[in-house]
Amino acid sequence: MRMHTGSDDRMSAKRRAGGSDRRVAGLKPVLLCCIYIIMTGLLLSGCGKKQQEMKVPELLEPVGDISDTAEVTRGDISNTKIYDAQVIPYTEELGFGMDGIVSDINVHIGDEVKQGDIIAVLDGAGEGNEYDNAVKELELKTAGYSEENLTAEYDIRIMETELKQLKSRLNKSPDEGKSEIKKQIDIKNADIAIAKADLEGKKEVQQIELKELNRKKEAAKKAVENYYLYATMDGTITYLNMEPGNEVLANSFVVALSDTDNLQIKSVFVSRRELNAADDYYVLYKDKHYGVIQHEYDPDEIDSLFDEEKTAYAYYDIKEKNPGFKAGDSLDLYVVSDEKKDVLMVPVNALYKEGSEYYVYKKTGDSKTRTEITVGTMSASMVQVVDGLEEGDVVYVKE
Repeated sequence: MRMHTGSDDRMSAKRRAGGSDRRVAGLKPVLLCCIYIIMTGLLLSGCGKKQQEMKVPELLEPVGDISDTAEVTRGDISNTKIYDAQVIPYTEELGFGMDGIVSDINVHIGDEVKQGDIIAVLDGAGEGNEYDNAVKELELKTAGYSEENLTAEYDIRIMETELKQLKSRLNKSPDEGKSEIKKQIDIKNADIAIAKADLEGKKEVQQIELKELNRKKEAAKKAVENYYLYATMDGTITYLNMEPGNEVLANSFVVALSDTDNLQIKSVFVSRRELNAADDYYVLYKDKHYGVIQHEYDPDEIDSLFDEEKTAYAYYDIKEKNPGFKAGDSLDLYVVSDEKKDVLMVPVNALYKEGSEYYVYKKTGDSKTRTEITVGTMSASMVQVVDGLEEGDVVYVKE
């Protein structure tokens, strides 16, 4: 442990050295000559010996103006990050499912819409009628197969009726005629079995064909729907970034649809990993904590925003119902980690660092004593002291 009294000993030594030089300059020439001879002899006699290395004294780091002091106290501390946040209506960002040119826009900012309403249309909508054709083909095939199957089932029922009649004749027929009737019954049973197997086989083929037609219909429907921009919920148009004739890209954000009765929090993006590692995260509004839940996000989308050096935002639902927020209110999002209760703390501006070691200047009487400490959690203003100080110790703080 080194001591530093605050007086500049190095400057005093320099001044003393300067005074000595002046005294040497005043010596008589004869004495100077003797001193020269003696020093020369000493240097020559030491040529065969290993020269001693001069040790440069270790310089103490400047402490600066640390006349203020602070007491080591106990309290709660955490590493808390604070982000600006805002209350906004729940909003969905809408865009077309394909590239195209806008032909019609059916809304203005502030308009109320219902789920399923058409907001805008691209050029080419309705051309080709692929969807209508697919629907008609599916309807015709379904009706045709249904009629065909009904006919086959009717034929089978007729054969089953004929079989019953043959069995009735068999019971009433004399013995000499039974043999012929039995042959007819066997043939009829075989015909019924073949007809049923044939019908089941046709139904399997029909199901495969109808499934493929359904697939074509859905693909055509999706292609047609991509020409239209639909409202995904009941709400208000709060942003509109297109005009007729504008070219738009697939999935580009052109309309914001907001539900003003459903509020959420918007803030700068904080990763899910950081939130999961945190002891707590919440918004603070009028000195009250409100728990929030972060929405799911697309990591690729976030990464692309970072790559383009654009600000990424995250959205949060409020756990508490009817918190009293209003759209447009500003508040703060707190992410709290490394939370410690009832620990020793000193102000951050009392702390020094050299390499990997931390230290403070403790007040010992009238002296400033460098004291190494082990630190723990750090906040913006305070630092936890794990070892090296005791409660009530006084340390110097930098301005």
